[in-house]
Amino acid sequence: MSNSTITLENIRQLAGHKILVVEDNAMNILIAKKTLENLGAIVDIATNGLEALKMVDPMRHSVVLMDLNMPVMDGYESSRKMRELNITIPIIAISACIQNEVEENVKKSGINEIIVKPFLPDELCETILKLQN
Repeated sequence: MSNSTITLENIRQLAGHKILVVEDNAMNILIAKKTLENLGAIVDIATNGLEALKMVDPMRHSVVLMDLNMPVMDGYESSRKMRELNITIPIIAISACIQNEVEENVKKSGINEIIVKPFLPDELCETILKLQN
């Protein structure tokens, strides 16, 4: 999956995956939801980290896509609290920037991977599938 478009070859790669997207920006929610659904996933949406804590269900969700900067509770704290609750499903941070401080905070929060916005559908799909193996 080297190009950035959704093709017949990869269109159902995420079939059967139920993904919790945690994002406060309406446009980013729309893009992530459409991209993931085009890849075959079922998508639930939380608009902040506290809502994500209430919604996340390890029996339902196979992965969490977590924005880092949100109101009410940011992605770092939400991820830390999920780990404290022994929720072990993969968490992928989605961030507009990568800096050493961000990377360090991601590691401390129990987040498995980080993807830079705007993400490519293939990159997102490959990251999710990699974490499922």
